[in-house]
Amino acid sequence: SSSPTASQGSPASVAAPSSRSVGSATARLSPVDATEGSFSGDVAALLELDPDFQALQKPSEREAVAALAQALQRPPAGPSEGAEDGRGLFDNVDALVRYLRARQWDLGKAEEMIRCSARWRKEIDLAGVSAGVYAADVATDNAHGKMYVRGFDCRGRPAIYMKPKNDNPADSPAPLKHLAYCMQRAEACLRRQAVGGKLTGDINDLLSRKVVLLIDFSGCSLSKMPALSVSRDSIGMLQNHYPERLGQAFIIDAPWVMSAFMNAVTPFVDPVTREKFQFVTEEGPARAVRMSQYFDSATLEPEFGGMNSRAFDSRLFLQGATEAGGEFGLEFNEQVALLASGALRVDFPASSPSQRPVVESPASSLWTVFSDARVLALPPAERAAVRKLATMLEESTTSTPEDSVGFFDDAGTLLRYLRSVGWDVARAEQRLHRTAAWRREFEVLALRQGAKHEIIARENATGRLYVRGFDRYGRPVLHVKLRHSDLGCHEDAIMHVVYCVERAVACVDFPRADSPGRAPGHEDQACQRAASSSADVQFVLLVDFAGYSRENRPPLRTLREIVAVLQAHFPERLGHAYLINPPLQVVLLWRTLSFFVNAGTYNKVQIIQGPEAQLPNLLKDVFDEDCLEHSLGGKNALPFDSEVFLKVQPTEGSVYGAEFDSQLAASQAARLAASLDASPKEGNDAAALGATEWVRVGWKRFFALESLFGGGAGQEAPLW
Repeated sequence: SSSPTASQGSPASVAAPSSRSVGSATARLSPVDATEGSFSGDVAALLELDPDFQALQKPSEREAVAALAQALQRPPAGPSEGAEDGRGLFDNVDALVRYLRARQWDLGKAEEMIRCSARWRKEIDLAGVSAGVYAADVATDNAHGKMYVRGFDCRGRPAIYMKPKNDNPADSPAPLKHLAYCMQRAEACLRRQAVGGKLTGDINDLLSRKVVLLIDFSGCSLSKMPALSVSRDSIGMLQNHYPERLGQAFIIDAPWVMSAFMNAVTPFVDPVTREKFQFVTEEGPARAVRMSQYFDSATLEPEFGGMNSRAFDSRLFLQGATEAGGEFGLEFNEQVALLASGALRVDFPASSPSQRPVVESPASSLWTVFSDARVLALPPAERAAVRKLATMLEESTTSTPEDSVGFFDDAGTLLRYLRSVGWDVARAEQRLHRTAAWRREFEVLALRQGAKHEIIARENATGRLYVRGFDRYGRPVLHVKLRHSDLGCHEDAIMHVVYCVERAVACVDFPRADSPGRAPGHEDQACQRAASSSADVQFVLLVDFAGYSRENRPPLRTLREIVAVLQAHFPERLGHAYLINPPLQVVLLWRTLSFFVNAGTYNKVQIIQGPEAQLPNLLKDVFDEDCLEHSLGGKNALPFDSEVFLKVQPTEGSVYGAEFDSQLAASQAARLAASLDASPKEGNDAAALGATEWVRVGWKRFFALESLFGGGAGQEAPLW
């Protein structure tokens, strides 16, 4: 029972029919049974050994199953002879029972239906689908995240998520094979649950083995709907070839047409069928309460009222296999847990927040770009442009890995450069090569690794530029404080700007879950939203002109080069720039430039003018007041601390991916832990003092005035 796919693979690797143990765990866990497709030998004797047959409580039902099994021993009559694949059907008591139930226990109709399914299995090559013959087509369809098996309900039934908004009919080579693959994955989970005794059936129906559907219609549009013929074939496939498999369907954000239709036909539908379709109209906590009656909230996705914010990963779902077999018998949550424990074999490179996957070969580099969800979601012409650009870059790359790894092999980078030149592939390639050469010359990689720490620390200590918080759209905020004087070094100022922009970019590309300004689950949704909008690869610039004077302004030469670097080497990174109370000459200059700047760029810059108390109201559509700094009228009164911003926490290993608020929270937590771990009295430990006294003294020491408001020279920054 621990091997989900013990019999998966070629027929030669499976025991011969004569040695098959009817009802054994191995036979029931294989995705497609590898026998000839019918019971061999004495049917009655074999059925008596099958636990599923023994579970049938009515003698009439046992007689019907035995009669159907005997009838299927005979070869098919007519032109369909030799065109059947009855493996897992003709020799499976569970399948025989389901087909008999679907035809009201009519033996003739059940035989006709199950033979039709056997012919369909032969036509679609269901054995090949499960064995990986069509892996490329299945991967293309599954990469969108439109359908997958994840989790179980409270009765142990596997759940199949369906998300029509993630469908892309224009890039769906084999939708029926993908549907069949997902159904086979769900059936393998069903068999594994049944063998392990984790499937709770009806006390009067021990063979009630069904799946649950979770259908999310949010964001669905007509352009995302498959062709009518595909929809018709899909419904026909589920009805005719997977009968009696639907346990319940939970539908959220259903179109009003569907809801109206169901309300109209409800009086004419029997209560059992009506109970199968659950339209979940509740929102927020009410939805969570309702769904908790059927599912463990910890395993359910947030859209359905659950708390599992781990984003779906198609590569893990398709390629995450155990050493004992393949992916069959595993659902996505189990694959995630096994991957974390090291018990799962994966065939794709893992990534970390501070390091991109290492590209081992040109083929894997191109596959990384080609299979990216953002690329797959593009219209065909734009998708072709991205793939052409990736191929051209791969063929022309002869420089150091710094130019290519994490840059030429990153789908988001290619998308940004193509957008910046109106999808002109040749111009995008030229710009990418120029940026790659600049990054090597500027030593960006060394800058990220801390080689220029002294220069960055000196520039950052002014508090003039830093990354702090996120706006309401999850974009990191780059703060500019023009009240602070420029240090006057042209090269150092540019280096500091590049460093801070790289920090902001890292918060987008490698987000950390502990950033307090970001909504829960945002980091897991970034890839999905980036498929439809470039906002997810951008940051926000917040320029505070309070205390500004011409003496504090950097030299014009420095400003010109900073603008040139950002335009040439960070295209499509700026989401919006908010200029807070700029002087009149800046306003007039910007309005003059409007005649020479395209409308898209001009609209990104907004001038916000008003007293400090009104700023939160003026910025409320973009920024949360709780996260907005106190100097801008917000409630975040904690001052910026350059030492915290530049300090690498021992548990993280890098500052990239973190903004100041998350770093400050981590620093405070570390100081609290260190204070409570320290002995509160010299010569006395926690055991000598007693637990209550130790906690009291520890907290008293930690909240001493010097800890709260800062001490003398050499003391750490104040907490509050």
